[in-house]
Amino acid sequence: MAFLFVSKFENFNSAKVFNYDAKTYQKHPEEFSVGTKPIGVVSAANHSKLYVTNYGDNSVSVIKLSPGFSEDKSTRGVTDSGGLEILVKFKPDIEESRVRALELEVGLQHVKTITALNLKVYKVTSNKSLEEVIAACEKASFVEYAEPNQKVSAQK
Repeated sequence: MAFLFVSKFENFNSAKVFNYDAKTYQKHPEEFSVGTKPIGVVSAANHSKLYVTNYGDNSVSVIKLSPGFSEDKSTRGVTDSGGLEILVKFKPDIEESRVRALELEVGLQHVKTITALNLKVYKVTSNKSLEEVIAACEKASFVEYAEPNQKVSAQK
C-alpha cells in the first residue's frame, strides 16, 4: 500500500498532517500534530518516520510511525557495499565518553560525522538485526533518533 501524507492548516497557529491512501485518496484515521505552518512533509525511505518542516516556528517535527507503515524491510539500511549502516542523532552537548560506550555496547563502527546536524554515521559490526541496533540506540537517553542509512531519490 502506498501512503500520502498531507499537511493542512486547521487555523493560522496550528497544523496537522493527515494520512491518505495514495491510490484511492481515501483518508485514513491517523492524524499527526506538528508545529505551526508546515510547508513540507517527507517520509523516511522505510516509512519509519515522517519529517515535517514547520515555517511558523522554524522547526522540524519528527514523527515515529507504527510498523504498519513499513512496506519493504528487505533492504533497510543496506548500503551499496552491502553492509548495514545507521544514522544516529545525538542530543546537544553529549559527552563523547557516553557515545563511545554506546558504540561498544551496540557494536557500531564510526564512519563519519555530520557536525552541523550533530549526526553520526555508523557501520553495524555486531550480528544484531538492524531493528535491534536501532532500538538499542533509541533507548539511550542522549539519542534523539536512530534510523537506517539509505539513499533516497525523488521519483520522476
